[in-house]
Amino acid sequence: MKYFTLLASLLPVVTAAPSPPKVENFQASVSNFTTGTVGFGNGAWMMFNFVLPDIVSAHCQYFSFNTGPQLPGVGQRACDNPAVSWAFTIPSSNEGTARLIVSFAPPLGGVTTGFYQWSTNTFPVQQVGSAEQVIYTGPDAFPMNFAP
Repeated sequence: MKYFTLLASLLPVVTAAPSPPKVENFQASVSNFTTGTVGFGNGAWMMFNFVLPDIVSAHCQYFSFNTGPQLPGVGQRACDNPAVSWAFTIPSSNEGTARLIVSFAPPLGGVTTGFYQWSTNTFPVQQVGSAEQVIYTGPDAFPMNFAP
């Protein structure tokens, strides 16, 4: 009987899952960010490197044809590291705020998302020769804050 009582008292300890560690806010970095459109409205690109020090790094890119002179929004897409995905939003009126959104899926589960935003003035449509194209005028490296 004592053996059964002892075993029953240990059962909750054995079956209780350890609580996950508390995750604090953290900062990743984006570098080599570049984007724009090709003159005469026949293509757009965006690419950057994403690094969360000692955890994950990824190269992310997008290429498209027949986009017109405006920079298009980019729906959620994977980077070369499957734990990282991203999207880019920009108002079609080219007024307001553009946003790069990066999601990271840690190995222990869940997804956390961070973003960086610019004024759409950072993506002006400029006349280059006889063609219009977007030439990015912002920084090529910047921090990106994440919260759990």
